[in-house]
Amino acid sequence: MTPLAPLLAIAFIESFATILLERGVYFYAQDHLQFSPTANLGLALGIGVCYVIGALISHKLAHRLGEKRVLLTVLIIHCALHAALAFFAAVPPFLLLNFTLALVTGLKWPIVESYVSAGRTAGQTARAVGLFSISWALSVPPGMAAAGQLIHWKPASLFVAAALVNLVTLAIVCLLESRPTHLAHDSPHRPSAEEMSRLPRLLSSGRWSMFASYMLLFLIVPLMPEIFRSMGFGVRSSTALGSLVEVVRAVTFIAMVNTIAWHGRPSGLFFAAVALPIGFLMILFGAELPQQFAGQHLATVLLGELVFGVAAGFAYYAALYYAMVHANASVESGGAHESLVGLGFAVGPAVGLLGYLLAGPLGGHNTGMVVAVVPIILICAAGALHPLRALRLCSRGASSLQPCGLHGAKTGRRSQ
Repeated sequence: MTPLAPLLAIAFIESFATILLERGVYFYAQDHLQFSPTANLGLALGIGVCYVIGALISHKLAHRLGEKRVLLTVLIIHCALHAALAFFAAVPPFLLLNFTLALVTGLKWPIVESYVSAGRTAGQTARAVGLFSISWALSVPPGMAAAGQLIHWKPASLFVAAALVNLVTLAIVCLLESRPTHLAHDSPHRPSAEEMSRLPRLLSSGRWSMFASYMLLFLIVPLMPEIFRSMGFGVRSSTALGSLVEVVRAVTFIAMVNTIAWHGRPSGLFFAAVALPIGFLMILFGAELPQQFAGQHLATVLLGELVFGVAAGFAYYAALYYAMVHANASVESGGAHESLVGLGFAVGPAVGLLGYLLAGPLGGHNTGMVVAVVPIILICAAGALHPLRALRLCSRGASSLQPCGLHGAKTGRRSQ
C-alpha cells in the first residue's frame, strides 16, 4: 500500500488549488467580469458537465497509461491552464479554460482516491478515507478566504497562486509508485459475504445523499455572492462567511474518523437525507425572511450552513468509504463517486437556472426556485431512504446469524 503522508499532502494542496478556482471563480466572475447570478449558474453548469466527463474516463486512462503518469500529466495541464487564465480576462477564453480545467480535475481525484484506499483492510480504509477527507476539507476555508483576498488585491493573482500550488503537488507525485497495489479479491482482509450483502444498499443511500449535497451546494455556491451582498457584505467578508459550511464539514469528518459507531448503520444516512434539504432552504431563503425578522437573516443563513455541512460531510464520507470497500479501491469506483460529485456540480446550477426561468410566469424568484428545486429534493430523499428501508426489512427478517451482513459495532471491531 502507498504511505498516507504524501497522499494527504496532495489532498490538502490540490484541494486548496481547486477551491481557489472552483469556488473563487464565481466571486471573480461577479466582481471582475460582472457576471449576474444566472451567468454564474451557467458557468457552474458547464464546469459540472466537464467534471463528469473527466471522472468517467479516468479509469480507462489510468488502466491504459498508469495512474502516476496520468496524475503527472493532469498537474502539468493544470499549471498551464491556471497560467493562461491569468492572462486572458475576456469572457470566451475564461469560459473555455475553466471548462477544460474542470475536465482534468475530474480525471485527477478518482486516481488519488484509489491510491489512498488500495491495499488496505476495511478498517484501514475507513481511517484512510477519513484522513483524506479531513485533509481536503481543511483546505477549503483558507482557500475561500484566500480567494477573496486575492480577488480584492489583484484578480489575476487568483490563477497565479493556483499554478504555483500545483507545482508543489507535481514534485510530491514524482515520489509515488507507478500504480497502487490492491488487495487480492480473495484476500481474507476483504469483507465477508455477509458484509458484502449489506454494502450495496448502504452505498446506494450514501451516493443519493452525496449527489443531493453537491447538487444543492453547487446551486447555492454561485448564488452566495448575491445572498451575502444583499445583507451588505463585500467580497472578502462573503467568501469567509460562505466557508462556514466547509468548516463544519471538516469537523464532521474529524468526528467520523474517530468512531466506528456509524459503520454499517443506516441512522446516519437517514439523518443526512433529511437534514440536507432543511439546511439548504435555510441558506437559500434566510436572507429573504420578512422584514420583522431582519435581525435574524445572517443567523438563519449561518445555521443553515451548519446543518447542511454536517449532513453533507456524513454523506460524502460514508459514500466514499462504502464505495472503496465494496469495489476494492478501484479507480473505476472512485470515478463513479466523482462523477456523482460532478453531476451535482451540473444539476444544481441547471435547477437554479430553471428557477430563474420560472420566476416570471410564477410571479417571483422564490416561488420559481421552490418549484424547480423541491421535486429533485424529494427524488434524492426517496433515493436515499428507500435502500435504508430495504435494509431494515432485511434485518428484521434475518435469523440470529444475521445473513444480511455487517451491522453495528461488531463489524467495526472485525474490520480493524
